[in-house]
Amino acid sequence: MRQLGESGAAQLCGAGAKTQASKLAADVVLAAEVAERLKARWSPHAISANHKIWASLHRMSYRTDTGHVSLRPHLMCFPFLAMREPCRVGPWNLLPAEDACTADWSSDEFKKASFRMLRTFRYGIGHFKLENPTLVSSAESRFTGEQPTNEERDFLTAAVAFSALDNNREPFRTSRRTSPSPQVVAENVDYWEFPVSAEDTSLTIPTGRRYRVLICDEWSPDNPIIGPSVLTKVPNGFVTINTASAEMLYCALSAGTRNADRLLTSIRYFVESWRNQSGVVGISNQESDYGNIIVTQQIALEALLGNDSGSVSERIIQTVSDRVRRFTDMDNYGSLEEAISNLGFDWPKERRNYYLDSKQESQFKEWARTHVKVRNKTIHEGNPLKPFKNLPTEKQQQKLQQTVEDANRVLLDAIRVTAALA
Repeated sequence: MRQLGESGAAQLCGAGAKTQASKLAADVVLAAEVAERLKARWSPHAISANHKIWASLHRMSYRTDTGHVSLRPHLMCFPFLAMREPCRVGPWNLLPAEDACTADWSSDEFKKASFRMLRTFRYGIGHFKLENPTLVSSAESRFTGEQPTNEERDFLTAAVAFSALDNNREPFRTSRRTSPSPQVVAENVDYWEFPVSAEDTSLTIPTGRRYRVLICDEWSPDNPIIGPSVLTKVPNGFVTINTASAEMLYCALSAGTRNADRLLTSIRYFVESWRNQSGVVGISNQESDYGNIIVTQQIALEALLGNDSGSVSERIIQTVSDRVRRFTDMDNYGSLEEAISNLGFDWPKERRNYYLDSKQESQFKEWARTHVKVRNKTIHEGNPLKPFKNLPTEKQQQKLQQTVEDANRVLLDAIRVTAALA
C-alpha cells in the first residue's frame, strides 16, 4: 500500500490532477499507518485478518473538522441514567459506573480517559455532576472501544429507553424521604457515544437534526460537556430496568421482520412523547404540551398497528384487543401468570380486562375515539381542548391530561404484547 506513492497516484488521476494526487497519496499512506497502529494495539481481540482491520478502522476512527483521521476507542454510555444494578440487554452489558471501574478494559489509558471525560459532564439547571452514569460494554463485560453497528445501536437504545420508562414511570423512592421523587423522562435515556483519548481532549462530534453542530471543541473541568437542562437531580443508583422485558424487546427488534421495523419506529415515538423539554420555556402551557404529546402518541400507535383504511380509532380498538387476546392465549410459558412474570410484565388482571371484558371494554373504546379526536383537532384546528368544549373549563384540562395518561398505558401494553408475540 505504501508503494503507491505520489507518482502512482498521479498516474491514476491524470497529470493535470497533481493536487488531488498528492491528497490521495497522503490519504493512502495515512490509512496504512492507521491500520498498522490499529493492528499493533488491538490485534489480541479485534483483528486477525485484513477485512477485520478495515472493519475496525471504519468503526473506530472519525474525521475531525480539519480532515485529520484520528484513531480512538469509543465510549458508549447513558450518562443521565443512574441504574441500581447491572443488567444484560442482547449482546451488551449495562454497568453502573462503580461496577464499570472493576470491569475489563482494553487499556488503562482508555479507562482513565473515559472516566476523566465523564467527570466533566454536567446536567440540569444546577449543572449537577453525574453520580452514577450507565456504561455499555460487550456481553463479557469488556470495554473494547469498538462501536456497535447502526442496527445494534438502534435495538439497544430502543430496548433500554422503553424498559427504563416502563419500569420507572411512577415516582420512585429516594434515599432521603424528604427528597422529591423525580420521574424518568426521555432525557434520562439519551444515549451518548464518542471517541476518547488520553492525549486529545477535543470532542468534535457533529450532532443535530436540522443543522450539524459540534458538541464542544475541548472538554475540561472548566469547559464541561453540558447535558439536558430539564432534568431534575437524579438520585444515585435508583433506576431499575427489568432485564427480562429488555431482553424480550431486543430479540423482537432484531428479528428482521416487518413487525420488528414497526416496533422500532413505535418505540422511538413513544420515547419522544416522554421528552420533558417544552417548546415554551418559563411559561407553563399544558394545553399545547398535551396536544403535542397526543400527536406523538398517535404516530406511535399507527406505526405499531398499521395504516389500513377505515376508522383510525376502530382499528386501534380492534388490533390492540386482538393482540391482547392472542397473548392471553399463549401457552409457551405455561400459565398466563408465568408468561407475564417471565416476560417482565406488571399487568394485573383488571388491566387485561380493560381490553377484553365486555363490562369494561366501553372505557377502552371511549378512550380510543377521544384520543383520535384530540389528535385531529390539534392538527387541523390547533385546539386540543375542542372535544371537551361541553365540559366546564377546569374539567377540560383534567380530561385532556387523563387522555394522555390513558394513551401511555395503552402504548405500554400494545408494545409489550406485540414484542411478546413477535
